[in-house]
Amino acid sequence: MSHLSLRKQVFLLVLLITIMAGAVMAVFGKQQARDATREEAELRAKALADVAALLVVDHLQAGEDARLKAVLSGLMDGSSIQRIEIRDTRRNRVLTFAWPKRPDGMATGARPLSMEIASQGVLTERLGQVRRPVEVNWEGETQLWVTRPLGKDPEGDFLGVVLSDSDIENHENGVMRDQLLLGLGFTLLTSLTLYWLLSRTLQPVAHLARHMRHYRGEEGDTWHGHASSREVEEIASAYESMRLRLQQQMQIMRVGRELLSAILETAPSGVVVVNGEGRVRMANRVARRQFLIAGGQDQGESGPLIEWLLPELGDKLKATYRADAQEDAQGWRTIAQSLNGERFVAQVHMAALTVEGWPDHVLSVRDITREVESSRQIELRTQRLNSVLELNTEGVVLFSAQRQLVYLNPQMRTYLADLESSYLSNLPLQALERMLCDTSTRTRPYIPIDEMAPPVPLTFALAGNPERVLTRTWRQTQGGDNELVMFFQDITEQETVARMKSEFLSSAAHELRTPLTSILGFSDLMLQHEISGEEQQELLQTIRDQSALLVNIINEMLDLSRIESRQGQDFSPCACSVQQACRLAASSVRFPGDTREVVQGHDDPHLQAWVDPEKLHQVLINLLSNAYKFSPGGGEIAVGTRREIRGGQEMAVIEVRDHGMGISADVLEHVYERFFRADKSGHIPGTGLGLALVKQIVELSGGSVHITSTVGLGTTVTVALPLAPRAST
Repeated sequence: MSHLSLRKQVFLLVLLITIMAGAVMAVFGKQQARDATREEAELRAKALADVAALLVVDHLQAGEDARLKAVLSGLMDGSSIQRIEIRDTRRNRVLTFAWPKRPDGMATGARPLSMEIASQGVLTERLGQVRRPVEVNWEGETQLWVTRPLGKDPEGDFLGVVLSDSDIENHENGVMRDQLLLGLGFTLLTSLTLYWLLSRTLQPVAHLARHMRHYRGEEGDTWHGHASSREVEEIASAYESMRLRLQQQMQIMRVGRELLSAILETAPSGVVVVNGEGRVRMANRVARRQFLIAGGQDQGESGPLIEWLLPELGDKLKATYRADAQEDAQGWRTIAQSLNGERFVAQVHMAALTVEGWPDHVLSVRDITREVESSRQIELRTQRLNSVLELNTEGVVLFSAQRQLVYLNPQMRTYLADLESSYLSNLPLQALERMLCDTSTRTRPYIPIDEMAPPVPLTFALAGNPERVLTRTWRQTQGGDNELVMFFQDITEQETVARMKSEFLSSAAHELRTPLTSILGFSDLMLQHEISGEEQQELLQTIRDQSALLVNIINEMLDLSRIESRQGQDFSPCACSVQQACRLAASSVRFPGDTREVVQGHDDPHLQAWVDPEKLHQVLINLLSNAYKFSPGGGEIAVGTRREIRGGQEMAVIEVRDHGMGISADVLEHVYERFFRADKSGHIPGTGLGLALVKQIVELSGGSVHITSTVGLGTTVTVALPLAPRAST
């Protein structure tokens, strides 16, 4: 669409201003004319009212109605009076004189004046007396009403006159018509004068504009026009300077565009330019190959929609267009798809670009499908490796090529629990090894790594209670990183088990050898010598007792081994009466020559524990047997039961108490060990497995066992077992 020339625009502006000024003047002139005409009409109305009052006052007082009508007819016929109302208070009446409605074509003088006499008038009652004319709507027209008194009494007789307003309007319209014609003439004359002046003044500007239009084709020459003013000369000089600079810039832009096009075509990532409507207007070679876009680099305004190529970012890109975002290098990872629907993972970066007032966006699209898959595989492998390291029972420590601590797994942190995490950060290898040397024992010291020698496993012990035995192996990583990995394994339990196994075998062999030696010795004695019947009977009884002891040791060893291996899986727990179990066990334990009875004391006769009855019987038999054996000098043996809350759980507690020799504190620490005998003299029979068996059964049943003892006063063994569900309610 072509624009108007500057001369026409200025002319139209001045013309519009002139018309507006004329309109304003016409409005103010109309108001002034209306005010003057209105003032003139009011003066005329007052004068006619005064004349009418002078003419009728004498005839009204004399009661000459006919004469009154004739006088008013002459007055009203030659003026704009439409109606006269006279209030006659002396006769209590109102006389109304008015012209009847005139038929079409009838002259004013041919109408007879009507006179009506009534007790009330229309306007005299509604409006009353007024000194200044007022407007009244009468018979559909706006008219003036003015009154004059007909005597000295202001409340007495008065005359009211109704005058037509049509004369006022006609006069007002005539004045406005004259002013309008005058204004139009002034506007036309002013416009013609301004047009002539503007044509002469702006003619050089028009010539300059034509030259600039010619230069739009980039082939214009230097302008040699005549300047009509200093301003035009300055504009022409500035234009010539800008023209030269523009030519230089356009040349630079052509070179830059060719260079940019070459860079885009050789870029490793896809680059697309998207217009404000979301269409691809330019795409480089990689982008065309990624999205299968046909055509060259310039796609014009009909390229594919970016919503199809990047469906997951469609709404986000639209929001960016609306917000006219200025953020650069904002990256997203998304799923892109080519025009044939094939999808791939892309990393997208976007920058806003405003060209000719229209917001464009430059998108860099890089296909990272292989990178994502590789990263996923690495992440999966890392997660697996971390899981292995975190669940590994060995401590793992990794040092960098500079021998700074890089990683240690949770198990290794337990080995170094005394060190704070902040101290372990970037800990040098020498510091760690120095700490291990300082905390290791003298018998099994820690020896630092010699990286020049082949890796040799090392077993060392860390001082503490208890002492911890560790093994260390190490190796250097393959490749050029030259990192160092150290492995630490806690073998304290293995060594303890090996030691206990050795001690157990030694104790078992010793305990088994003692009865076997007695059996073998007494058997040889009977075979090699003739023995009387009484001595023979005594020897046979000894052989039998030793055989029974041997069988008892073997049975308890088998029970203990079976319970440990099955971990209570062969237990059959049920609701078991604690009182009945105690009474049954007390009746089952008898020692020759010992007439003591077990004293029973039960707080709740209905107390039930959730336990295997056979295993509970075995526990009570062992405890009562020990009570008898370790109180050979007599003393009360008692069994009591009660309810007790331990650790927030209600338990059934069984207490076995004797008043025997008691156990010292140093011996009490070892009473649960296998084959441990509190009596070193060997006078008290036993296998040394009873309390170990009791502890194993009670703990596998969900309970606990506790022993308190005082030398010379006796021993109390307390067993706590979970209540049966019914009993707990």
